[in-house]
Amino acid sequence: MKIKQCTAYNHKNCEISQEKWASFTRRMQSEDWLVDDTLVNDWHSFDCLHYNKNDGLVYAGLTAMNGDFFYTFNPENGHFESLKFPNTGDRYAHKIHFGLQQDSAGIFYGGVATLSDVDIWPNAQGGQLFRYNPSNKKYQLLGIPIPNDYIQGIVLDECRNRIYGNTFPGRNLFCFDMETGKTRILTNFGATLSEAVIMDTSGGIWHNYHLAQWANRTPLLRYSPETDSIEFLNLDLPDAQNLGRSTIDSYVRTEDQNVYIGGIDGSLSILLPDVPSITYLGRPAPGKRIKGLAEAPNGLILGVAGSEYNTVLFSYHRDKNSFDILGPVQDSRNGKRAWLVHDLCMVDETTLVAAETDNPHRASSLFVLRLSV
Repeated sequence: MKIKQCTAYNHKNCEISQEKWASFTRRMQSEDWLVDDTLVNDWHSFDCLHYNKNDGLVYAGLTAMNGDFFYTFNPENGHFESLKFPNTGDRYAHKIHFGLQQDSAGIFYGGVATLSDVDIWPNAQGGQLFRYNPSNKKYQLLGIPIPNDYIQGIVLDECRNRIYGNTFPGRNLFCFDMETGKTRILTNFGATLSEAVIMDTSGGIWHNYHLAQWANRTPLLRYSPETDSIEFLNLDLPDAQNLGRSTIDSYVRTEDQNVYIGGIDGSLSILLPDVPSITYLGRPAPGKRIKGLAEAPNGLILGVAGSEYNTVLFSYHRDKNSFDILGPVQDSRNGKRAWLVHDLCMVDETTLVAAETDNPHRASSLFVLRLSV
């Protein structure tokens, strides 16, 4: 299996000079970003993807500081369509980060994130949870779980009618009850920026937390809905590059209910929740980051490793415990490379869509990858 064809599709077009990027990322405050026309209206990134088998479209959460951050994408013809998210006048509502889930009835649930930082806290509304019905294209705003705080990622517990999520800048793990509309803050998890929230087959919620005082580690915690308690485990992800700590970069829960985790250090590992244990499986490529993971119909784990234009699609064979590099995430026509892939979704057994994000030189693209078998 290899990449047969890769095509990049642009929603917006803009170029950012390195002088401007350095100035904004190193010296500017959050409000400065919001008055720059190019950054607000044209510098868009793709953050999360979900393929909807009911209409054949990919639903995409974007970073867009103009508030237009929820789109569909047709992988057959490259057409984008805005879903016109009903922004409530919140100028800090900028993206759907790792916050898009679909229930068994085909309804989407999402959480709104911000690209701004802690300097907006006193004036910020906070991120909305929302429900979107693709059949009638109607939204329902479910509420702001934590005032002033924005939603990095969510996971849907359909059985308990709950949404779990994590926040920034407050860095809280919360539980939102969709029946009552009430929120409980389960814990603060400290200075770790992982947006991924994992739910295991028992409904347990997994997340990194930060031991800041001495160790500067980011082990895993687990919230049990059965006992309504949190266990702060002394269980770390692999740190294959000796970064000092590693966090969840991405994950996929497979059909056999195993949880595979991509680490920020570029490692792949498997979480066995019942033990609990983490087993290191290896690194598919030399660089850092595994930001997109998916399970193929044949049971292969597919993912994108790397960053800074050195991004490659890989496969992991569970029976052999081996990796194959399937090719670079690079447009076959013009050589355009993905800076960093933030999410990956399967359309069919030979088609994937990869979400490029945070490109410091231009607006990001969606890459459609077609595989040979």
